[in-house]
Amino acid sequence: FSGSYSLHRVDWKFLALGVLCICIYVLSDNRWATTVFAICADALLGIPTILKAVREPALERSPAWLLGMVSSSLALAICVGHNLIYVLFPAYLVLFNGTMAWLTQVRPVRPREAA
Repeated sequence: FSGSYSLHRVDWKFLALGVLCICIYVLSDNRWATTVFAICADALLGIPTILKAVREPALERSPAWLLGMVSSSLALAICVGHNLIYVLFPAYLVLFNGTMAWLTQVRPVRPREAA
């Protein structure tokens, strides 16, 4: 690790909620439930990353967000003509990666953030 990470009390709460969603995902036989809980788990575990990108965008800047958005968009293109369930996770990933790309690379930096 590069040492540019930190754990706070709220991070542990998001981790616990994410693990709960993963448990429901693993224990369920319902494909809709597993898809929704997989998205929920990923989203909950991504909240600390989004919050850090809001506070310190330079620390989260990476070409991986744009590449993730492109690859998820390609996955969405493959989903054309298929059931909605196949669209959900790639659509979520486009939104998450797009949000992170915007927060870290496109969003104008306010003067207090530049310091």
